[in-house]
Amino acid sequence: MHPARLIRLSAVFLLSFLPFASAQNAALDAFDRVGAFFKGVAPAEKDGRHGFIDESGREVIPVIYERPIYFFTDAMVATLDGKVGLINKRHEILLPFAFDEVDARNVNSIRVQAGGLWGLYQSDGTEVLPVHYEAIKPGAFTGDHPDHAVVAKDFYWGVVDRSGRFVVPPAYEEIEAFDANGLARVKQNSRWGMVDREGAERVPAIYESIGPWTGKFDADHPLDTIRTFYPVSLGTEKTGALDTQLNKVIPETYFSIEPLDERYLLVSRLNYPLEELGPTPRQDEMSFGVFSFASGTVFLSPEFKYNSFTVDGGFLWVRAPGLAVYNEAGKQVIPPRKYSGVELVGGRFFEARVTPSGGWAELSMNSALSEKEETVVLNAQGAVIFSSKSGVADAEAYAAYLELKQDLP
Repeated sequence: MHPARLIRLSAVFLLSFLPFASAQNAALDAFDRVGAFFKGVAPAEKDGRHGFIDESGREVIPVIYERPIYFFTDAMVATLDGKVGLINKRHEILLPFAFDEVDARNVNSIRVQAGGLWGLYQSDGTEVLPVHYEAIKPGAFTGDHPDHAVVAKDFYWGVVDRSGRFVVPPAYEEIEAFDANGLARVKQNSRWGMVDREGAERVPAIYESIGPWTGKFDADHPLDTIRTFYPVSLGTEKTGALDTQLNKVIPETYFSIEPLDERYLLVSRLNYPLEELGPTPRQDEMSFGVFSFASGTVFLSPEFKYNSFTVDGGFLWVRAPGLAVYNEAGKQVIPPRKYSGVELVGGRFFEARVTPSGGWAELSMNSALSEKEETVVLNAQGAVIFSSKSGVADAEAYAAYLELKQDLP
């Protein structure tokens, strides 16, 4: 952390939490305790009341409040006569002292509670939602959710707009905020479904869980387009996924679905009945396959033979045993057991060797055998553009390879 940043954080910490220091001069002797000064002000206490003073002992915020005010900001929660309100640095009352609780962590969406019910205000005192909800989730009408608030009414969750109209009726045990696709996850009868901004049911509440994942999917421009998928589960070994149009792109037939990176998902199945395994199956008790965001399909079905999966330059490298390489569209560009020592060059070409035994099975350390090895260069589609035995097969591509190779460090 930068030293200056550390000093600023330390100063705030001292202001807020260090024990009050003894008064240093006659002007401060009028107070029972005075905290550390920060930017010319310090918290002060007298006869059990709290406020702020400057270095001359003048009360910047009158020492009349019943609870400590920890931070000197433009929106300070204060307590007077048993009620909570909001004041600023000029000691102007932003919210009247009429509440049992005020949450001003977000000054653009201040939650207030009175008599066990919640409402919403802006920092200038404007009422946004009246105080008649059992709960209001943080972040209402702010950030990614400028047009709606998740509230509880009659012991169920719903969504209201700025006018207080329920766009999603209060009929759910739980509800998450709308995502970028205009969908919200809702829980009903202990199962999860999805609704849109009009409150229409888009996915019936039949799933044990629903959660979003984001991946890159455009095969021609894989880094330019973002696509979200929703993993869904009907129970053990019944996990699948929906796309943003809520089409089922992965059937609910897998034990688990986990992100490999932003391009691929790992799907798994158990090799044995679950009752024969422990509560958390080991990796060697599972078979893995791969789903590609680009193709929108599981292009490698789970099989026990796949040992490992890695991603390099957007390509999927699979050992099964022997090495195979796939592009984002799920097309095999390097077949298994054909080459050894495969390396990716600049994300566009592959360098590989063919040993006398036919490739992967023998990585020759014998000099006589090494002399017989064939070196090949392949393009991103897996086509050979150069062979040390047969020469150049694609002059333009090979020239581009040599130029790229020269520019690499």
